[in-house]
Amino acid sequence: MSTSENSWSSYLYLKDQRKLIFLIVLALAGAAYLGYLTPVLISDLYSSYDSDTDFVPALKNIGILFIFEYFVQIIYQISLSRYVQLALQHIRSKSYSNWIRSYESVGIGKFGDTKYPLGEVLARILSDTEAVIEMVGSGSFKIFIDFTYILSCLVSFISLNTTSGITLIVAEVIACIFLVIGSKKMGVVYMAVRKSMGHMSRVVANITSGFRFTYYTPNRNYASNKSYDVFEDFLKKQLKANVWDAGYFAIAESLFPLLLVILVLIFPYSNITEMAVLGAIIDLIQRSISPIKEVASKISSIQRAKTGLIRIQEFNVDIQNLPTVKFDDDLKSIQMKTLEINISHFSYPENRNEIKETNFSLDNIHFKAGAGELIGIVGLSGSGKSTLLKILSTDILAKDSLIKLIGDNNEEINFSLGHVENIDSYKRQVSIVSQDSHVFSETLQFNITMSNELESTEFENFWNNVVIEIPYLGRWGITPTSLINPKDLSLGQKQLLSALRSCFLTKPIVLFDEISSGLDSELEEALRKLVLLIQKKSLTIIVAHRIETIVNANQIIVMDKGQIESIGKHKELESNSATYQEFISQLKTLS
Repeated sequence: MSTSENSWSSYLYLKDQRKLIFLIVLALAGAAYLGYLTPVLISDLYSSYDSDTDFVPALKNIGILFIFEYFVQIIYQISLSRYVQLALQHIRSKSYSNWIRSYESVGIGKFGDTKYPLGEVLARILSDTEAVIEMVGSGSFKIFIDFTYILSCLVSFISLNTTSGITLIVAEVIACIFLVIGSKKMGVVYMAVRKSMGHMSRVVANITSGFRFTYYTPNRNYASNKSYDVFEDFLKKQLKANVWDAGYFAIAESLFPLLLVILVLIFPYSNITEMAVLGAIIDLIQRSISPIKEVASKISSIQRAKTGLIRIQEFNVDIQNLPTVKFDDDLKSIQMKTLEINISHFSYPENRNEIKETNFSLDNIHFKAGAGELIGIVGLSGSGKSTLLKILSTDILAKDSLIKLIGDNNEEINFSLGHVENIDSYKRQVSIVSQDSHVFSETLQFNITMSNELESTEFENFWNNVVIEIPYLGRWGITPTSLINPKDLSLGQKQLLSALRSCFLTKPIVLFDEISSGLDSELEEALRKLVLLIQKKSLTIIVAHRIETIVNANQIIVMDKGQIESIGKHKELESNSATYQEFISQLKTLS
């Protein structure tokens, strides 16, 4: 991996945003020029008090100066805020892209030793870059243009009074140096707080993720003692950061009287005899003290943002040192002939304390399925059907497993922990439908096609056909251009959109995590009809909790205690499978 891939420029320099960079540099140059004019114009204003002919033009010049200062600030703030927004999008996309291409994202570490599970990756990318957003919102970037302006003012003032100008420059530079030195120590403190907060978030995530396994948890207090030390460490580090904040701001507030004292002390040596020069230097102190004090008030935001970006950089360096999956953008779906599933054994690692006492495992899972078939997977609670679906979707990588996809032209995709390099090839062939499928705050067409560049006629033909096949879509009242708000959708409607997406994309394999329960009859019927449409073009595998979903399936796989108890059609299993009979009996009881 090249070091330049994770240099600061790779995060903060956007080659395609040269116009914004030009506007930012232009605003800084304008501030420098206006700053250089300010002491001279202020001096001219004081000098013109005794002259009626000179005072009005001098006052106009000051007014024009302030107007230009205002517009320069506006251009700077808008341009920089927009640039930061685009830079954050770039950083987040780059970080997530690096993670998704690494072995960390393909399930290897999900039930093993992983540093970056999905939840932590999203939290890290969002929280660590959120500090930059806070910095923009607090106006912290304004201090850069303010310092450019003040520095130019100080340089200009030297031409009016050398002694006072140099003394003021030296005093303010020393003050800034001390504030910067203090800020570095604050940065160390904030970094410790951020890391401690990350540990605390991970502990909270680990605790909450175990709630659904509470039945198997021997700790009757329903809590994890290991969280106490993490919380205590966070509170201590946060208290230390608060103490630094208070002391730092107190020192900054004392700078204004100190500069006034310095001004009085140098009067005998500065030979300031003109009221105009004295007025200019007082005005300069008033102008300069505000940005210097803002170093104290804004430096905490800047340091938080810096530590967030450092953590992002560390994350990307770490991720890019891991083996990666190389996605082929030209890879297309193949014409599948058969799918062979062979899982000799899978069990959850012993370090997953919340479930290890169940001794759960999958054993001897072997079956074949062909294109256009409907495969149902059923079983009582805890039989392993959901775990099997996760293995088929690569959410879990089982060590002793092999998934073989054979195409019409005898091309093969062999996917397993030993052939993880084929994950991109395999995933391109698979679509997943569940009520947890993501729905975007976008148009209906985008949610189904996953593209804004598709020819409209292709989607229009698809949409017109499915509306005819599934009348519910017409009564739903949405059109291809309708904007979808995920919050307004029921779980069943989300699943329907996910199924429409799979139907349109026509992947060879569609994994269906049951049809949502508790739906109205119309929506349930719409989902059933959509399953039939998907089945015409794809192998459809459904983890079923109700018999109506798979009563006409080509194969029904009955699971019991992590093994296949029997395989057959509905009528056969009704007569030959005790587990299937119990499954049906249980469904009747629940209904």
